[in-house]
Amino acid sequence: MTAKTQRNYWLAVAQSLVAAALGVSSLLLWVVFPRGYFPARQMWVSIHTWSGLALGMLVLAHFALHYRWMVRMTRRQLSFLRSAGPHSSEQMHDLGQPREAGVDEARDHIACTRESERSGWKGAGEGL
Repeated sequence: MTAKTQRNYWLAVAQSLVAAALGVSSLLLWVVFPRGYFPARQMWVSIHTWSGLALGMLVLAHFALHYRWMVRMTRRQLSFLRSAGPHSSEQMHDLGQPREAGVDEARDHIACTRESERSGWKGAGEGL
């Protein structure tokens, strides 16, 4: 396991644990301690507040660590939306153009593979 993968793993573990604490505190404050001022409720309000802040910080750290990947994927998705004009195989079929079974899908797959190779995208879980 590379250092980068290990870092991402522990960040995901921390996010999961803090999210679980936030969920438990939310449920307890909603169902068990809905109103009033007593020590047990105040303790859970504090846990809820601090776990919410911690989760927010972990999400920001996660975003910062994956910023380049998110920018590349956003550009890729936006370019895909722009290039999906009236010449896509599905729309050509709807316009009465003959569709060759399997050929259009294969052509689309090859184009996507070449684009992902050019952008440096390695696939799910790789190179993050």
